[in-house]
Amino acid sequence: MAFPMQRELYLPTVPTLTVSSQMHSGLSGPSLGSHGPSGPMAARLATGKQAPVAPSRFSAASSSSAAVTVGSGPKTAAFSPYVLNGGTALALAGKDFCIVAGDTRMSAGYEIHTRNKPKTYRINDKCSIAMAGMQADATNLIKMLRFRIAMYERKMGKPMSTQSLAQLVSTTLYRRRFFPIYAFVVIGGLDEDGVGSVYGYDAVGSFERSTCCVQGSGTSLLQPVLDNQFDFKNHSIKPDELTLDESIDLVKDVFVSAGERDIYTGDSVEMHIITADGVRVETFDLKRD
Repeated sequence: MAFPMQRELYLPTVPTLTVSSQMHSGLSGPSLGSHGPSGPMAARLATGKQAPVAPSRFSAASSSSAAVTVGSGPKTAAFSPYVLNGGTALALAGKDFCIVAGDTRMSAGYEIHTRNKPKTYRINDKCSIAMAGMQADATNLIKMLRFRIAMYERKMGKPMSTQSLAQLVSTTLYRRRFFPIYAFVVIGGLDEDGVGSVYGYDAVGSFERSTCCVQGSGTSLLQPVLDNQFDFKNHSIKPDELTLDESIDLVKDVFVSAGERDIYTGDSVEMHIITADGVRVETFDLKRD
């Protein structure tokens, strides 16, 4: 019985591209073994030319791309799908109210792309969302959330509660944990008992409920102030809780202070003031430099 002949893989010989004789060695000349050069090295020393080397599956000569050395080592180009657009968003909750606020500056590095890009989004009469980070991802995320909220309200026949929205945001972010949505979310609203509630997230959906939360480039500036002046942490004698008007004034003060120190926070602030009567939107200006 005759068996078909196996076809042999033909590997042509190609010259090796030599970028630098000292690319992988700190020696001033070619490295020689204890018995002297042999093979391609001997041919190179004898003729002054690089001897052809047959490429194999694991040899550098079989690669379809060559590394170009610039300075001390190979230089490669890299691509990142993310960009940080800066800005600050916060939410704080009282006994019967909640405030969600964010500045309107969108920038990248030292460039301001727009001075009128709100970071706050009204969901219904009981809750709002604010997002800092990459605004392209934030816009895409709010579109997905509004689509799912509309499906929920059509099926259940009632608005989505703040607790349900908090869980929806968590599962939506966690689904993209291997290619995260680069948006840092904070939710503020009233729970089923009419008490203010705030939920803060990381990029992969981990969240916790608190009384105040700050996201974005001004977090390190605003969060300690709110912890001390609104949540009254580390106070030996806690004063009375702030009223709604006092909380609004505090939000304005911390944003003005952040605008003085953080170049990514500025232009204006949009506030969603949530009470039992619904959501009221207010804006006030910050410095524009």
